[in-house]
Amino acid sequence: MSVSWARVGDILELHREPVTIEADAEYRRIGIYSWGKGFLHRPPVPGSEMGSLRYFTFPERALVLSNIQAWEAAVAVSGPGERDHVASNRFLPYVPIDEDQVSVDYLLHYFLSDDGLAALRQASPGTQVRNRTLGQRLFEDAEVPLVDTCSQRRIAKYLDGIVRSQEAMDHATLTFAKQKHRVVNRVLSELEGPLVPVAEILGLQRREVDVETERLYEEIGVRSFGNGLFVKSPVSGADLGEKRVFGIEPGDLVVSNIFAWEGAVAVVDHRHLGKIGSHRFMTWTPLTADADVNYLRFYFASDAGIAQLRAASPGSAGRNRTLSIKNFQGIHIPLPQLPEQHRAVAELSKLTRVTELIRRRAVLNSALLPAARNEVFGALR
Repeated sequence: MSVSWARVGDILELHREPVTIEADAEYRRIGIYSWGKGFLHRPPVPGSEMGSLRYFTFPERALVLSNIQAWEAAVAVSGPGERDHVASNRFLPYVPIDEDQVSVDYLLHYFLSDDGLAALRQASPGTQVRNRTLGQRLFEDAEVPLVDTCSQRRIAKYLDGIVRSQEAMDHATLTFAKQKHRVVNRVLSELEGPLVPVAEILGLQRREVDVETERLYEEIGVRSFGNGLFVKSPVSGADLGEKRVFGIEPGDLVVSNIFAWEGAVAVVDHRHLGKIGSHRFMTWTPLTADADVNYLRFYFASDAGIAQLRAASPGSAGRNRTLSIKNFQGIHIPLPQLPEQHRAVAELSKLTRVTELIRRRAVLNSALLPAARNEVFGALR
């Protein structure tokens, strides 16, 4: 398979028609998500709310780039879903000069590969995000590797298949998450017990860490909706600076004080031994043998538990909805008999294990598409 390098401006041309905006007409605008995630379809608005930007129609089967976010792979190919939409002058739609020479689907995948993204960034000079504007002339002067059209279509079809597989995986993951949440609610709703304040069940445990500047530390974070802990990339003690951090131990219930309102509660297990958490994460340990800490974790991931966490986290904006120690301690939760807690935990833990397997598979699957693109286009250098 022979490879030639072509200047973008020799194979693609900008194609768009200006629109005269009428104040009493409605218009549907497009945006483009970064990292090749497709088009954003904005809700219809009257022309009187369109602002001062110039607007254009654009054809189907065009390679469309956002000139202010091309440097982070805001590029997509238009299709039937973009019919009757308009784009502002910040979007550049390109069509083939000769459709027998080039496939826009092939070029889309190229510009989403490492080599293609590097070309977009080279054509987007500047150092600050909003100053990294794609230069039309610089883009058109960029060179891309071309193979024969049949090979281009075959490559695009192969990579499109991986995209569809990834989308199916994302859909399955979302579906399972919804099913899991319903099961958690059902299992916990079947339990009965007296309402007991958290202050009588859990005690705050702070194990302050004396940070050593040359040592590496791994901080934890807490996923929302009861989806467990995650570990951040290692940082040196010097990078932590004056930040206060605390040790965590298996069996701790960890609550994020800024995201508790969306169920950011988890239990530490042996995999997190030696990790640390910032002051944003409150660590709690049982004060009584009558409470299974994993039951508490599942309860705070249920609709009833999240509702209580939200009520105890005043504020209107996400990062202003902070859960205080006092408010958390004042929450009253149902505390069934310990055997009933154990039974619920055993049933729901099976779902947790499946969730972890699905999450690992999703991580591996998400790495497949970039690797495939880089392998294909790396071979064309």
